[in-house]
Amino acid sequence: MERRVSLLRVLEQPWQLIRELMSDVGCPLPQTCEGGAAIALLPKGAEPMISGASAGLPRRCAPFGTRTELLSSYDLPWPTTTGETLHVQDSRGQATWDIIQHGYLARPTRSRIRSYAQVSTKPPDLALYDFLSNLVRNAQELRWTAEEQAIARESGTNAGNRALLPLPWRELPERLENSVDQPMMGLIVRVANEFSTRLFRLCEHPRRVLSRVRQKAPIGRVQQVDAACLQWLVRQPGRTASEKAGGRQRILAVEREENFDTLENRVLKDMLRRCVVLAGQWLHDNRRHHTHEKYKLVETFQRRCQRQLREPLFGAVGALQIVPSPNYVLQHDPGYRELWQWYLRIVQQEDDTDAVWPWQSRLWSETVRLYLAAAVLRLVTDDQRRLGMHHHQLWIRQRPEYGRWLADVDWPGPLIIEHRGRQVVAECLEPAGMTEKRKYLGTDLAPWVGVLGVDFAIHFSILSHHRDRQDLCLMVWGVHSSKLRTQWQEDLQVMCRDASQRLSLIQKAAVRNSVPCRFAGLMVLSDYAGTYSGIDALHCEEHEETQVHGLRAPGKPDEWGRDLMKLLREHATGLLELVR
Repeated sequence: MERRVSLLRVLEQPWQLIRELMSDVGCPLPQTCEGGAAIALLPKGAEPMISGASAGLPRRCAPFGTRTELLSSYDLPWPTTTGETLHVQDSRGQATWDIIQHGYLARPTRSRIRSYAQVSTKPPDLALYDFLSNLVRNAQELRWTAEEQAIARESGTNAGNRALLPLPWRELPERLENSVDQPMMGLIVRVANEFSTRLFRLCEHPRRVLSRVRQKAPIGRVQQVDAACLQWLVRQPGRTASEKAGGRQRILAVEREENFDTLENRVLKDMLRRCVVLAGQWLHDNRRHHTHEKYKLVETFQRRCQRQLREPLFGAVGALQIVPSPNYVLQHDPGYRELWQWYLRIVQQEDDTDAVWPWQSRLWSETVRLYLAAAVLRLVTDDQRRLGMHHHQLWIRQRPEYGRWLADVDWPGPLIIEHRGRQVVAECLEPAGMTEKRKYLGTDLAPWVGVLGVDFAIHFSILSHHRDRQDLCLMVWGVHSSKLRTQWQEDLQVMCRDASQRLSLIQKAAVRNSVPCRFAGLMVLSDYAGTYSGIDALHCEEHEETQVHGLRAPGKPDEWGRDLMKLLREHATGLLELVR
C-alpha cells in the first residue's frame, strides 16, 4: 500500500513545526492555507512540484531529522486569484496532494492598477501590489547597479545581460540607508535624469520611411508610373495622355509619402505613454516632497511626455498591443537601441511585480535578510575593512527566481566585530544554502534552523574559543500575510510569545546535547497597508530566558530603510553582550 505523506500548512508561523516534529505521537496535519506563507513538509527526496509545471518547488533549508525520519521543507506559492486548489505531486509520480487555499487577495489587473494610480487610500489588493512594487524596485536597483559596474569593468561587452552579476557587500549598507527627507529613487527618476534629453531628441526627429503610394497627381508633376498606373491610364477615355487626364489634368501615378508608423516609433510612443503613467504614480507617492529637485525633475519630464503625445505626428503612429520583438532599427540604431533598453526596463518592472506575486513571502524574507546582514556589516572592524576580509560579492539575478533576486549562498562572512575589547565572529546563514553535515563555527546549526523554519540566522562566537564559551544564534523570521492587521500590536505580541516558547524547546535540546550556544529570535512583520510614522521600538517576549523580539515595518520600504538599519544594528550590538 502506498504511503501518503501529509503536507503541513503554516499560517505565518513556521516555528510551530517543532512541537509536532518533536512529539512522539503523530498528529494529523491540515492541508489548508489561509492567506499566509505556507510550507510543504515531506520526507527527504520527495522532490514535490506543482502539477503541470516543469520545475520543482523551492527548498527552504537543508534536510533535518525528527525522531522517526529525515524531512525537507518547501515553500508553496500564493494563488493569483481569490482562492484556488493547489495541486502538488511527487516528481516521481508516486503521490499527489490537493491543498485548499483561501483568504488570499487576488492580483489586480493592469487596468485596475492604472485607474487607482493616484488615489490616496487604496483597496487592500492595490496597497499590497504597491508594497510589492517597492520591494521589486529595490531589488532591481541593486541589479542595475551591478550591471553598471560590470559594464564599466568590461567595456564593450554584454556584461549587463548575464544571469548573475556581483555587487560588493561593502556597498550594501549605504544603498539601503535612505532618508525619509528625500523622495524614493525609482526607475522613472533614472529615466528622467539619464535619458530624457535623448528621448525627446528622438521625438523631434523620429525615423521615417518613404512609402510608395498610388494617387492622382497633376500630369506635369508625375515622376513615376508602374504597370498598375498604366493599366488605369489605358482604361480612361481619350486618345492622348492629356485627354485621358480629363478636365483637372490628373492621372494615377506613384508618389513617395512620408510614413512615421513604424515599429520603432510605436515603441517610442508606448514609452512616452508608460512614462506618463509611471511618473504620475511616482509623483503621487512622493507628493510630500513636492519642493525637492527630484520631484520637480519628474514633474517636468511628465509634462514634456504628455506634450509630445499630443503632437499630430504621434497621432498617426499606431499603438502597441503587446511587447514586440525588436527589429533591426531597435537593435542597431544608437538612439533607438538605447530607447529599447530603457523600454524593456519599464516593462520588466511591471512583469517582475506580477511574477513575484505568488512568491511574495519569499521576497519579503529576502528583504529582511538584506537589511539585517547590512546592519551587521556596519559593526565590522576598521581593520577588517582595510584588509578586505569582508569583500564578499553579493550575486544578483537578472530576473527573480521564485520571488528572489539573490543567490542562496552568497552572504557575508565570517565577519569580525570588535565589542568591549573582544573580537566576535559573525557568520550569516542562509537556510537554503546550508548543508546538513557542515558545522558553522564549530556548532551543528542546520537541524535547528530547519526545524524552526527560519528565514535567516546569524551565529556569533568569540574568535578565541575557550572552555566555557557561549555562542549565540539569532533566528530570524520575516512574517508576511495578505491579511490586514488592525490589531498588529496584539498580533505581534502573540506571535513573539508563541515563537519564544518554541525556541525554548530548542534551547533545552541544545543543553541536553552540550551545545554551547544560546538561541534568540527576531521577527519582522510587514504591514503593507500601514501608514509610516517611524519604525516602532522592538517588542520583546521571553519564555524561560529565551527571548524573541519583534517589530513592524509599515508603509513603503523607502520610508523606513535608515530607521530599520539603525534599530537592527542596535539590536545586534545588544546581542553581543550574551556572547562570551
